Amino acid sequence: MADETNNTQETWNIFLYLAGDSNLSEQLLTALQALSTVAKHPNINIAAHLNFPSRVRPGLRLALDGSSPITSPNLVSQQDPTNEKDEISRVSKLKAGWRNGKRTLSHARRGNVHPLDSLPDFIKWAKDKYPNGKDILILAGHGPIVAEHSFLWEDNPRGYVSLASLSEILSAQFGNGSENEKNGSKNKKLAVLLFDSCMAGCVEVAYEMRKCAEYMITSQGLVPSAGRPFYKYQQALGKLIDDKTATPIAVAQEMCKVSFAHHTDFILSGRSFDIACCDLAEEKVESLANWLSAGVPKGKPGLVAALRQGLTDPTTKEIVTDMLVAAHWKSQSYWKELYTDLYDFCEILGQKCEQQVNICTGSTEGKTVGNITAIKEACAGIMEAINKIVLPETDYIGPDYQYSHGLSIFFPWSDPSHVIDDDAGHGDKFPPFWRDYGEIALNSDKNTKMASWIMFLRDMYLTGTEREVRGRKDDELATHYNDLPKAEKANIRNRLESMENKGGGSSGKGGGSSSDDDCECPSIKNYARRKPTKDLSDYDELYRRYRWQPSKNFINAIK
Repeated sequence: MADETNNTQETWNIFLYLAGDSNLSEQLLTALQALSTVAKHPNINIAAHLNFPSRVRPGLRLALDGSSPITSPNLVSQQDPTNEKDEISRVSKLKAGWRNGKRTLSHARRGNVHPLDSLPDFIKWAKDKYPNGKDILILAGHGPIVAEHSFLWEDNPRGYVSLASLSEILSAQFGNGSENEKNGSKNKKLAVLLFDSCMAGCVEVAYEMRKCAEYMITSQGLVPSAGRPFYKYQQALGKLIDDKTATPIAVAQEMCKVSFAHHTDFILSGRSFDIACCDLAEEKVESLANWLSAGVPKGKPGLVAALRQGLTDPTTKEIVTDMLVAAHWKSQSYWKELYTDLYDFCEILGQKCEQQVNICTGSTEGKTVGNITAIKEACAGIMEAINKIVLPETDYIGPDYQYSHGLSIFFPWSDPSHVIDDDAGHGDKFPPFWRDYGEIALNSDKNTKMASWIMFLRDMYLTGTEREVRGRKDDELATHYNDLPKAEKANIRNRLESMENKGGGSSGKGGGSSSDDDCECPSIKNYARRKPTKDLSDYDELYRRYRWQPSKNFINAIK
């Protein structure tokens, strides 16, 4: 647990970044209005940035000093007294670019800028405004943050913040992250990092944020569009300061309690909700990562290493595959079945391992028992590590998330790159999925990359459970296609490509896009998916590309 120096009269700063250039603009504006009208506390400063779905100005910034009285009931007259012309000039000079520096800042002089520009600029502005005291950072906007192009999504210009990018931004300002280590400095960590966005409660996020923040508050599932109660956080923090109990852990726990109490009312509308409060002490989070990947210093293999051993051994491959699929199917899932509660999955998998060991006990299958026992022990290690990270205030409301334990992990049923790379068919050129997911620390750090989660997903689970393409017994089919004129083959390929593009997934409301279309594709089961191939002149190559075997009638119909 982080050092809890009881400096009870220390100033606290609440920094809010609200990605409102989306369909969340009105909810975020209302939440900020409520916060700005609550009675101020002399030891609490508030800095806020809200982007609008507008090209009139870059956004709204507020600096509410704890020592200054509220002079107006509206936000417009309370905004930071920066001349609008100067503000637009400042924004236009922000460094343009994705993380690889290839994007142009085409909208700077007309309105908002990319969140990769405005977020770090806001944090620097807020820290310059309030350099002393303990800091709370609230990030409000769309999710998920792991594996999808959605976090803090904004429409003008279209863009998002990846988990790796968020880590770089925060590491430059808080804690002893990589950027500060390079610069030889050690900034103070965030006392609390709160995500007001859906599906942010992931192991990948905890591992990435461990060097930037002491405590993290997140949700594994959907967050009601009304969002977190910002004004209640200010009231609760003020009471802790007055009671001389305002330590980082006490503040995090109280904010979690306030969130839970606030969202309890949503059960009346049939909504389920979960909230997690996590201790991001580096040794605790890294212990979880070790149990998940290669193993712990005691010499016991981690889960990925144990699964690799079980899946590559012919004597246990089928048994382990069946246990994996069954545990994955039964465990708590979130958002299009793309995320799974890690504790729940490990608990179920460990139970299945125990059952299998009991079946094999007394037989000559010693190697089988050894492989399965290693998986069971890794599951137990993960569950123990999660219990040390997740604080007792973690809870759920309603039936939908009742098997939540605080931290989920990206765990799709089939290769998601065919949907996520396309980004709902909007034509955005985002990084390829597997490269994007591989950049996060949980998959790329030297301590975890040799047996990383991405290695398990891509090289073991998804390939090992994918069904073969359904074969047709029509011996004349290949000859029929191969004998077609070149122009007709080209028409067939173009029509197939058009159908595939229309069938790509959509991020929908929860995914950060303004699109309301939902994906109707069968994404849960691991059906064969299209794969790249250079030669489409041969029928065998055609169905290898599109991962289903067109019939003779179909070819005749579209040629």
